[in-house]
Parts: sequence; C-alpha cells; structure tokens
Amino acid sequence: MARWFKDRSTRNDEVEQLAQAIDDQSAEQKKMLEIFNIAMSNFATDRSLETCLDALNSSMQIANIRGSWFNLTSIMQGYSNRRL
Repeated sequence: MARWFKDRSTRNDEVEQLAQAIDDQSAEQKKMLEIFNIAMSNFATDRSLETCLDALNSSMQIANIRGSWFNLTSIMQGYSNRRL
C-alpha cells in the first residue's frame, strides 16, 4: 500500500509541475501576442525596416512558445498513455 501511495504522490507532483508549465506558457503567450499586436500596428502605420524587424521578432518568439506547447502536449499524451 505504501508503494501505491508513493507512486500516486509522484504522479500528483508530475501533474502539478505540468499544470504549472502550461500556466507559465499561457501567460507568456498572452504577453507575446500583445507585443505582436503592437508591433504589427506600428508596422502598419510606419513601414520601416525597424518596425518590420520588430514584428518579425515577436512572431518568431510566438512560434517558439507554440513549439514549447507542442512539447508539453507530447508530455501530457505520454502521461495519459502511461496511466491507461
């Protein structure tokens, strides 16, 4: 019984860590989307190289965050398959 409880405790810790990672990613993505919207607005009004690069940079950062989402999704799928 003690082993079952220990395994369950470990799983709960893993779930909490995964939930925290998802929350962190969500907050970061919302922040980057706001930055991207501002950058695109600036680029729409002032079509300079600098505003273009700002918009491109923010879009690349969003792509990196979404790549991290894919990794988190893979981890969650592995965890759910393991529980079955």
